[in-house]
Order: sequence, then structure tokens, then C-alpha cells
Amino acid sequence: MEIFPLESATSVASHLARQKGAPSLASWCTDVGIALSDLTAGQRVALARLAQLGEVDIGVLSHHAVIDKGRHGVLLLGHDMRGCALS
Repeated sequence: MEIFPLESATSVASHLARQKGAPSLASWCTDVGIALSDLTAGQRVALARLAQLGEVDIGVLSHHAVIDKGRHGVLLLGHDMRGCALS
């Protein structure tokens, strides 16, 4: 699968879900064993599974993911951001 410039991990998952005919991203995630909350938080295990399913580079996928850093905000495209900036 091709990742578009600056495409997020959630968007990649959404494309895969649509390609597979899933009724929703949430149902596709359940079917393939990815917790949607882990995917949206940029958890490494979820990103690794998505990279495997989409046959994409985990490094690129991780770089484009929004990585939840808890009370320290998020990491996006290598930049630290306050969580509220993405609300």
C-alpha cells in the first residue's frame, strides 16, 4: 500500500478498511486485532500490526502517527505538541 505524503496512521487504517469492504474503521480494527484506541494513540504494537497488514514501512507510519505522550502532549511528525493543540 502506498502512504500519501503526511498521511496519518489512522488514515492508512481507514483506507485498508475501505479496501477490505469493512463497514467501519472500528469493525475492521476489531477484525484484525488492533484496538482503535491504541491506533489513535500511536501505540507501537498497533502501528506495527498496521504496518504489517498494509505492507508499509513502520518508520514512515510511526513518523506520521500522532503519538500520545500522556500529560506531556503528543508527538507529531517529530515535533512535540501540547495535546490541546490537536483538539
